[in-house]
Amino acid sequence: MDSSGCTVQPCALKVGGVGVLGRVNRARIARYVIGLLRLLDEHSMGYVIDDSLKEVLTDVKYEHFKKPEEFPPWADLLVIFGGDGTILRAVHTVPLITERFILGVNVGTVGFLTEIDPERLNEAVLHVLKGGEVYVERSRLLSSSLDGKREFHMLNELMVVSSSFGRVMTFEIYKDDATIYRGSADGLVISTRTGSTAYIASLGGPVVDPEVELLLLSLLCPLRWGFRPMILPPWARIKVKVLRPGGRIIGDGIELTTIKGSFMIGVRLSNRRVNFIRFSRNSFYNRLNRRLSMEI
Repeated sequence: MDSSGCTVQPCALKVGGVGVLGRVNRARIARYVIGLLRLLDEHSMGYVIDDSLKEVLTDVKYEHFKKPEEFPPWADLLVIFGGDGTILRAVHTVPLITERFILGVNVGTVGFLTEIDPERLNEAVLHVLKGGEVYVERSRLLSSSLDGKREFHMLNELMVVSSSFGRVMTFEIYKDDATIYRGSADGLVISTRTGSTAYIASLGGPVVDPEVELLLLSLLCPLRWGFRPMILPPWARIKVKVLRPGGRIIGDGIELTTIKGSFMIGVRLSNRRVNFIRFSRNSFYNRLNRRLSMEI
């Protein structure tokens, strides 16, 4: 898919094929998926479908189903049914995710990353297929390296918590060569601006406009009560030395690894970006108002 490099101004996308994913409310979304597939067939558009949907799409040919980690490169428009958790799982499992474009369909609980309700699905997809104007929100990923070796990428946040339930951690946190914190806490969260409406928001972090690049840092129940969530520049290199008692590294709600003993993790913003299709320049604030007014 070609978006001509646009990020803020409206742009037209040329779709090569469609990937359909959905992990929640499978029976509910089946009729919407069937309607979408009919639309794609009418426009001779190729598609692949998350194989977890096979049980509710019994009339669809078997060859259309693939595991998300096997989606081919030509399926560059991802239509994802669910909430934020479904989209985050897709970001972590679908290959070449930074070369695809995500259209989130809200059938989950929160759905802040999603763009449309299922009733608008065919209208929205047809608009994209016909080259209609859209906005592309490019969200930078968070990159972390463990002891300078293993590397992980997150869309929302990285969280480090104790590997022993109920025990506080002792660590040191640095921004470049400056010490940010030295002491104990239940854990820490480092977030992108995309993640500012997720976990770190519940820790008192700010909500960040999508055109602002930065890093957010907050501690979980620090023993030094005066510590407050911090805003750091996008070029900052954060280093966390965990001194005891070991820790669990969690990215976007997914446990990535557990480490026994001391370790060091480096965190920075990556140049890799995940692309979200939006239909309005004010999409972020529309979704924010929806989130703030909802009852969970």
